[in-house]
Amino acid sequence: AFITGPDGKGMQDLGTLGGPNSFATGINASGQVVGAADDAFGYTPNFVTDANGIKMTPIGIGAFSVFGINNAGAIIGQAGVAGGNANAVIIWSLR
Repeated sequence: AFITGPDGKGMQDLGTLGGPNSFATGINASGQVVGAADDAFGYTPNFVTDANGIKMTPIGIGAFSVFGINNAGAIIGQAGVAGGNANAVIIWSLR
């Protein structure tokens, strides 16, 4: 995963959580990025960064996917529901 400046220039690698890959699924006006990144244990937890793509922090557990983050820092995602194929939408804020 990477982030660029407002003009699309200055590509900055966001890194991973210790594994080989990461990908972004959303960004807000502050430059907070959400997505998923491989860790050193073979899992791919979701992450959120601080403003301007700094400091990747893992979030969520289990079968969970983040889709976006709004300008207030609220993250929207989807999680598997135990015992069925249905999914629940989850919205929360890290502030």
